[in-house]
Amino acid sequence: MKKEKKHSAMSLTCSCGAIFSDDQQFCTNCGASKEELQRSRYKEICEKAKTATSLKELEGLRASCDTISGYRNIAEWKKFLEQKIESLKKKKKKKTGRIIGISSAAVVLVALAVLFVIFVMPYLPHFMKAEKAVKSRDYVLAIEEYKQAERFLGSDEKLPETYYAYGAALQDEGKYLDAAVAFNDSENHNDAETRIADCGKALIQKKQYGDASKVFSLLSTKESKAYVNYANGMEQVQKENYDKALEFFEKAGDVEDSTKRISQAHYVLGKQALSTDTQSARNHLQSAGDYKDAKDLLKVCDLMDAEQEAQNGNLNKALSMFKKLPANLSYKKINAGERVKLLEANQPFLNVCGKWRASKNYIESRNIYIRTGSWDSWYLDEVETEQSITVRCILNKNGTFTLKGTISYYYFNNYSSLSSQCKAKLTTESFEAKNLKTLPASIRIDDSTILSLTNGVFSVKYSYRDDYSMYFYNVYSSSVTYGTKLEKY
Repeated sequence: MKKEKKHSAMSLTCSCGAIFSDDQQFCTNCGASKEELQRSRYKEICEKAKTATSLKELEGLRASCDTISGYRNIAEWKKFLEQKIESLKKKKKKKTGRIIGISSAAVVLVALAVLFVIFVMPYLPHFMKAEKAVKSRDYVLAIEEYKQAERFLGSDEKLPETYYAYGAALQDEGKYLDAAVAFNDSENHNDAETRIADCGKALIQKKQYGDASKVFSLLSTKESKAYVNYANGMEQVQKENYDKALEFFEKAGDVEDSTKRISQAHYVLGKQALSTDTQSARNHLQSAGDYKDAKDLLKVCDLMDAEQEAQNGNLNKALSMFKKLPANLSYKKINAGERVKLLEANQPFLNVCGKWRASKNYIESRNIYIRTGSWDSWYLDEVETEQSITVRCILNKNGTFTLKGTISYYYFNNYSSLSSQCKAKLTTESFEAKNLKTLPASIRIDDSTILSLTNGVFSVKYSYRDDYSMYFYNVYSSSVTYGTKLEKY
C-alpha cells in the first residue's frame, strides 16, 4: 500500500508542473530543488511587486506568496501587496483625484519603506564593511562580511576574487598551504589551479612534504596526483621508511627526481638486507643500477652468501665461493682473503664435511647363559647401505668449529631362537661437538653409543646389555664403518 503524500491548499508548484508535498525537498518529476524554486519565486515576487499595477497581477503575486509562506520576509511582501490591492480597489470606487493621489503616494512611501527594511537594512552594513576591508587588504574580514551580505549588490560574486586576492597575499608571505586553500576557495578564479600547483612546488623546495601533499590533493589532474605520491615518498624518506617511500615513488612517474629516488630507496633497502637476506639485498641492489656503489655491494652479497655457507657448516662450498671473490673484499669484519686462509688451514674439518654410507657393518643380538657362559646369536655382516652419516662443520665467530650431524645404524633390541622374531631396526641419532680447534677422536652420543673418527673415516659402536632374567642376559651390539663418501659439503 502506497502512502499518500500530503499537499497544502497552496502547495508550491514546480516549473515542470509537478506539485511539491509539504515534506518534499526535490521534485519527483524533474529533480528540481524546492529551496532553489522558493528562492527564485521569492526574487520574482520582489521584483514584480515594485512595478505591478493591475489588480489581477497583484492578486496573482499575493497568491504566490502563499506558496512560499514562511520563506524569509515573504510575510512583509504579502502585506505590501495587500496594501497595493486595497489601494487599487479604492480607485475603482471613484474617489477624488486628490484623495487617490494622496493614497497612491502613501502606498509608494510604505512600499519604499518596506523595501528598505527588507532589502537594504540587513545587508548594507556588511557590504560596506566588506568593501572597506578589501581596500585595507583585510581579506579575512572581507570574506566574512561578504558572506553576511548574502548576495546584496553582488556580494556572492565578489567572494571568489576576494579569496583569490587573499591567496595571493598569503603566497607572497610564504604561507603556501593557507594560500592554496584560499585559491581553492576562489572557485578557480583566474589561474587559481596554477597558483595552487606553484604553492605545492614551493613547499617541496622547502622540504615540507606533508603540507605539499595536502596542497596537491586539492587538485584533480594526473600530474597533481603524481606530485602527491612524490611528496608522500619524500616524507617517508625523512622518516627513513624506504619500503613505503619506494611504493610512493613508483606511483609518482617521472615528476621531479622520482627516478633517482627509486634508485635511492632500492640502494638503502639493499644495504639494510645485506646481513639478513642476501637474496633480497641482491634484488634491490640490482634495481638500484648505478646509484652510488650499488654494483660493488653486489659482490658483498656474494661474500655474505659464502659466509652463510660457512655458518651452515658447508665448508667446502664456502671455500669455493670465497676464492672467487677479490681477496681484499671486506664487510663487517669479514674478509674474503682471510676466510680462504682460515679454511685452508683447517682442511681436516673440510674433509669430513659431507655424507657417507656404510662400507662395513656387524650387527649382533647375543643370548648368554649366565651359569656356563655359553651363548648363541643372530647377526648381520652383509653391508646395509641404508646406514649413513652426514657431517657439517660450522665456522664459529671466534674461529673455532662446531661439528654436528646425524648418523643412522641398525641394532637389535631383542633375542629369539626364531630368526623371524629377531630383526634389526634402523635408528637415527644426532651428535654435536662445540668450539673445536681440531677434530676429536671420538664423540659419545649416549651411554650406549660412541662415534669414532680414525684417519678421516667415521665409525659407530653400539652396545647394550639386557639382564632380562636370573639365568640369561642379552647383549645387543653394532659396529658400522662409513667409508663410502656420497656428497661433499
